[in-house]
Amino acid sequence: NYADTSAHAGVANSAASLKGISAKHGPLVHGAITPRFVPTCSLDLLRGLGRLAAEMPEAVVQSHVSESKDEVEFTKFAQGDKDARDV
Repeated sequence: NYADTSAHAGVANSAASLKGISAKHGPLVHGAITPRFVPTCSLDLLRGLGRLAAEMPEAVVQSHVSESKDEVEFTKFAQGDKDARDV
């Protein structure tokens, strides 16, 4: 299992990965910022990845928010009753 030790480490590792992809493949290939399942990500991580996306607009952002009603409710519970699209 892979897990970053902190939100800061997760953002730093993501930035390094994106920069490595860009350096290796040039302007035609871009990496993705991918918090895989929003309810399992801390707000610090999500905010940090949002800042990273603003700093690196060539990177796409893709995530799995929730698919079932139970997952939607869990997302609201885990993220303070926010709409999953706003997290």
